[in-house]
Amino acid sequence: MWTWGSLDRLTPGAGLLGPLNGGAYVAWLAAASSLFSHTGGVAVPSTQWTVALVGLLVFLVALGARAILEERSGSDTLLGSTVIIQAAVAPVCVWMLRDHLQAILLVLCSAQLAALRERRFAIATLTVANAALFVWLAHA
Repeated sequence: MWTWGSLDRLTPGAGLLGPLNGGAYVAWLAAASSLFSHTGGVAVPSTQWTVALVGLLVFLVALGARAILEERSGSDTLLGSTVIIQAAVAPVCVWMLRDHLQAILLVLCSAQLAALRERRFAIATLTVANAALFVWLAHA
């Protein structure tokens, strides 16, 4: 468990069924619900739909892997890698589905990155992911 001043910080959501992960799964489901709706009445082409589905599944697997690794005291490198995968996939899902709802995935990434030891790493990763999202939103 996380304690003030400890070097071994685990979020209270460590483990697949940790208390904080329930909210993350619900947020992921909300983002995934866009697969079955049409934004602005325009259907998403099947190729983009498939890429978004794969992206959302990769995000979910990486989210679960992070929870399991954290519970088992995995290395910081592996924990960080799972969150980087999520941060890379989130903007792709937004682009493919032409929907802003997937931006919630970046909120999940930032919550996870805050638990890592390397703050500069977390800030750099989120800056790149949010810049990609901003570019898409500027064009939309």
